[in-house]
Amino acid sequence: MYTSLLTSLANPRQSSRQGVAIPVAGERIKLEQVVKVPIDEVAVIDLEAPVLGAYEAKYRGVVRWFVWCKHCQTWHDHGPAEGHRIAHCLDRTSSYWRNGYNLAYAGKWRDRPRAG
Repeated sequence: MYTSLLTSLANPRQSSRQGVAIPVAGERIKLEQVVKVPIDEVAVIDLEAPVLGAYEAKYRGVVRWFVWCKHCQTWHDHGPAEGHRIAHCLDRTSSYWRNGYNLAYAGKWRDRPRAG
């Protein structure tokens, strides 16, 4: 489901979109020392943050990605691109508050999981 972002986690030098190699702070860097890793020309992922599936929808004429927050029990919206985001979570005790989360495209809004 999150193949492009997970591919980037496994190979941080490989872009998730264009297949372009991105330098990572030197050849000998240890992955466990890196907190934010480039996944394309502008986006990064935070290795300490969880990966959340994002669902694409057009809202007020603008394409947005929506993620479900299990702490707030609501959907948060972000710009449409994979990578790290600062959490919009209202619960300061949530695990998202400290490190945010990484977005991974999971499908269109109509494909999102529904309760029940």
